[in-house]
Amino acid sequence: MRPPSPKIRRHSNSPPPAKKIYSNTSPRKSSNAVENFVNPIQVLEEDAQKGGAFKTGYPFAQLPRFVSTPTVVEDEGNCSPRFMRSTLYHVPRTSEVHRWTRLPFAVAITPLAALNEHETEPLLTDFGPGGPVRCKRCDAYSCPFMEFEDEGWSLLCPFCHNYTEVRDDYHGHLDSNKKRIDRNKRPELFLGAYEMFALGEKV
Repeated sequence: MRPPSPKIRRHSNSPPPAKKIYSNTSPRKSSNAVENFVNPIQVLEEDAQKGGAFKTGYPFAQLPRFVSTPTVVEDEGNCSPRFMRSTLYHVPRTSEVHRWTRLPFAVAITPLAALNEHETEPLLTDFGPGGPVRCKRCDAYSCPFMEFEDEGWSLLCPFCHNYTEVRDDYHGHLDSNKKRIDRNKRPELFLGAYEMFALGEKV
């Protein structure tokens, strides 16, 4: 018997035939891109329906109305959007996340903004001869978010978390919730925007 002849492999420059890929899913229909756009007129109309009284909220701020929506702002501890308005109200926790989102982050400040006829002008507070009470580290002014400890002799800054000793002429007693009992008499402790006498070395 003759031995079996060896198989001869033939090389070709042509690519191998493509394999067919079968799928049970039907092809997706292309949606109209115009339908995905937000109608600005509809958004303005929906926000206008929320007009009227607007409370800024405390300790958590409320999302402000559009500038085109007529409102009467009530300061509850967070500044009125007439004086301060941010481009972002969901701020990234880290600078890295902020760079990744590529969203502009800024605050528009209008200290002498015109108020509605039904709104109240910022109240004036007098800190005494020592001038405004501020954090000794970051120079933040006194605000509703500062916390008093050590029977009112220590002030905790909400921004840099540093303690500042309270001077004698600004000391006040605290209640069971560590809130000053004269809180409702001091605009800097319950309002987000207030006027003050600019005295002292740091203004």
